[in-house]
Amino acid sequence: MDEEVLGWLREFAARTQPIAVEFLDVLSTPGFVHLPVPALRSLAAGIRARWPQVVPYGGRFGADPLPHVTLAMGLRAEDGAAVAERVRRFLPLTGSADRVWIVAYDDGWDLVEAFPLSG
Repeated sequence: MDEEVLGWLREFAARTQPIAVEFLDVLSTPGFVHLPVPALRSLAAGIRARWPQVVPYGGRFGADPLPHVTLAMGLRAEDGAAVAERVRRFLPLTGSADRVWIVAYDDGWDLVEAFPLSG
């Protein structure tokens, strides 16, 4: 990720207002547990519009996957179900997305930069 990309993301975030979010459900598939966040669709669409040739996750989840918060990855199905059940007790939750976190995944998630939503 070069400075041109980061600069565009920084400016995009500066023009975007914080977004109210609700966590209503937790979903678990083998090896993956996440919280869907439909309220972030417009944010994701705005970023994807800048780079339409980049398909999220290589298209494994379609051209327009639902934004989400990853809770766990790489675990056995029964462990994922246990994580989901534990988290489900705390739902629903509400909050505000007030920044875009740019992360890179190598042997784990690494924060590249965080841009405040300040529009």
